[in-house]
Amino acid sequence: MKHINPEQALEIMKMRPEFQVLDVRTRREFGVRRLACAMNIPVDELSRRYHELDEDAEIIVLCEHGLRSQRAALLLEDAGFEKIYNVLGGLSRWKAQTVSG
Repeated sequence: MKHINPEQALEIMKMRPEFQVLDVRTRREFGVRRLACAMNIPVDELSRRYHELDEDAEIIVLCEHGLRSQRAALLLEDAGFEKIYNVLGGLSRWKAQTVSG
């Protein structure tokens, strides 16, 4: 797992659109505010739903503040995923640091 900030995540998403963006917040949180390109698998469901992700893809994982996404990234690594990027500070930092969000 590599830790990145929201600006780095945005740059990666612009340069390499094949990245998967995984939002691990609850469905309710996801329904209120989200990145248009993100898919939602709440962290509490990830251990039984990670097969919905492409194991060979590079995955940017985010949540509201960065704690759940770190937990999710570790879970994905344990499941065999190798290209995981955890967004430090999550969407709360994303909103504060990026123009697009």
